[in-house]
Amino acid sequence: MDEEYAENLRWLLRRSEEIVMHMNYDLAAGPKQYEREKDHVYEERKKLFLKTKTNMRDYAAYWREWIKKEIKRFSLAFFFLAIMASPVSAELICPKGTQKKCFCIPKIKTPTPLPVVCPTMAPSPTAVVCPTAPPSLTPTTTPSVAPTFSNATIPQFSKWQDNMKSYGLKHCTLLKGSASYDEKLAATYYDLARILYQIYDDTLDTNLLACADAAEKIYRDKYAIGANGGVPGYWSFTKGLVIDYLRNNDAISKSAVNLIALNGAYHPDSTPLAWTQDSTMSREVAYAIEAYLDAEDVGYPRRVPRLQQMIDQAFGHYDQWFVKKTAPYVRPFMMALTAEALIQANEKIPNVKTLPAIKLGADWIWDNCWIPGSKAFKYTDRPTDSGGTEPAPDLNLLIAPVYAWLYMKTGDIKYRDRHDLIFEGGVLGSYLTQPKIYNQNYRWSFDGVKWRGK
Repeated sequence: MDEEYAENLRWLLRRSEEIVMHMNYDLAAGPKQYEREKDHVYEERKKLFLKTKTNMRDYAAYWREWIKKEIKRFSLAFFFLAIMASPVSAELICPKGTQKKCFCIPKIKTPTPLPVVCPTMAPSPTAVVCPTAPPSLTPTTTPSVAPTFSNATIPQFSKWQDNMKSYGLKHCTLLKGSASYDEKLAATYYDLARILYQIYDDTLDTNLLACADAAEKIYRDKYAIGANGGVPGYWSFTKGLVIDYLRNNDAISKSAVNLIALNGAYHPDSTPLAWTQDSTMSREVAYAIEAYLDAEDVGYPRRVPRLQQMIDQAFGHYDQWFVKKTAPYVRPFMMALTAEALIQANEKIPNVKTLPAIKLGADWIWDNCWIPGSKAFKYTDRPTDSGGTEPAPDLNLLIAPVYAWLYMKTGDIKYRDRHDLIFEGGVLGSYLTQPKIYNQNYRWSFDGVKWRGK
């Protein structure tokens, strides 16, 4: 077996294991969560094949045998058989002269963080600590008194506060316990370190700082740095690392932010913009924007022209969703993730398009996706094979901050009232025992509470 064959086979095995880890994790959350996530895994698989154009003829036999084994193990026949039935799995061929560039994951011995395929044919730039001046931001001073929110009028606000600490400490126990690496990594999704730092600032419970450190050791040290920053586009979480650097002057977190901004999937400057132009890639674009801005916050130079190009693409996704209406579907939480990135970008690079675009999106999903009786948005605006119009309250608190920001910017009380309804439905309807759902509830809702109180 020649070295290139062996290297490609190693990559195929590790990538497949990563996808199964996500599927197993979502099954543990229950059928509803699995149904909502399986489309993302399928789309990642499809993008993996279509973007890398890897010649997999030589590996088809191994691939089919592995899938058969995992079908029995996870009872996911309907998902894997769809992949097996596709001629893409065996017939994709690299362009001439690029075969040796199709795989860009270095050889890693087991056990390892799960490596990912870089979606570019050109090698990713080497991450270096740039000799720039220290960041102008002053490290955060730990407050001596817990801040108090003046938002008692938000429905279920007290329950939101109670849950954030009790469930946060529960999930911290998982990180420090005997759970598997995959379980611990899954518990950090949506940036658990960021969430725990935010909760600490509200409660001043020092146990939460130890929890944040444990989350960093899993995500930052074992996963992101272990893959040289080459995380999947939907696993790009840098804000917790920024907080750690600014607060604790942790050079490892600073370097990790830069590694992810340089080498995360779809983050390299060499990645063709055509690959992320479609609205189905909105999450990857939003996370790339945030990674670039976060790297800037810890002292690295601005990514010119890449940052502006991705901001333009994010506006393009809004255009596909709400103006031209050419998108295959609209998912309210995806609109909100893009809004979060555009709001962060607007703070550094003011853009007159930001407010009207976000307002248009928020108004459209309210008119077309809000289900009053469930106090939740539809998961998707229309029926699709990967998820339909069922209410998704566990995603509410990813969306509510959009309306709080609009209330702060416009003073229109309808946005305050809509925020409060979305907030209430999310607090009452979310299954916080599941770490990912807990994380998505507390990732951005602190900003929403702050904006709503202004």
